[in-house]
Amino acid sequence: MEPVEQTVTPILSLNDLDYITNTLDRSFTRFNNEYSLMAKSSLEEKRFGNALAFKDKNHPTSNYYNRVIGLSEGDEAHLDEILTWFKKSNLHFTVSLPPHLQSPTLVSALYQKGFQLSEPDCLFAAIPKEANEPNCIQVEKITKNNVSKLLKLMKQSGGKVLPTQVKKIEKEIVGSRFDFYVVIIDGIAVARASIFFYEKTAWLSNAVTLPEFRGLGCHGMLLKTRLNAAFNRGCSLALTDTHFGTTSHRNILRSGFHLCYMTAEFTW
Repeated sequence: MEPVEQTVTPILSLNDLDYITNTLDRSFTRFNNEYSLMAKSSLEEKRFGNALAFKDKNHPTSNYYNRVIGLSEGDEAHLDEILTWFKKSNLHFTVSLPPHLQSPTLVSALYQKGFQLSEPDCLFAAIPKEANEPNCIQVEKITKNNVSKLLKLMKQSGGKVLPTQVKKIEKEIVGSRFDFYVVIIDGIAVARASIFFYEKTAWLSNAVTLPEFRGLGCHGMLLKTRLNAAFNRGCSLALTDTHFGTTSHRNILRSGFHLCYMTAEFTW
């Protein structure tokens, strides 16, 4: 078994971490939707008690754009309203509950309304650090000059890129909130990942490697590169998420992240 690098656990209470995560999550969900290359933005938001619901008719199969966060004990009375809101758009959705919100009363209410427990999501945190070792794999930061490499890679990985959205992302790439990186092998972009900055926190996401290039360390190098970027940016915390027991999970731990918690995901 390969050794896992020891990490310094960020000193945060579960409530503080959940607040940071939800605040950043809301901001990044809006950003991701606005600058999506695959479909025009149609994201809607609505408050139901403590909960915030997102839905997007242009991404009908996405459990990222069609979900509820922040649902808490006492919000059971809003479940019918939430269901009606999604049913009007004929959309299925997910309710995400971190551990401290998984009360027996709330969970029982979800089951009674027909929700099913699905695969959990794992949240990881790390203190950004400077990369002291040279990269053994070539990584490029995306700019206006090489954005064509990213667009080609997205098409290769199954995406349908809308020309009207390309101009948006080209403008934002040179902005201050968001960066994309790609791994280059033999002059070709074969893996990609992004980093989103919100105050002093960085969110690492959108990691994809072409199937034929998996197992070469691309994801690990992109994690290392983005943690270094967060360090250089002065971030005090880096967050990322993935499903439990996956290759991504193992790569994230090797890169110095700490598993904070696993959410309960309820789908309808």
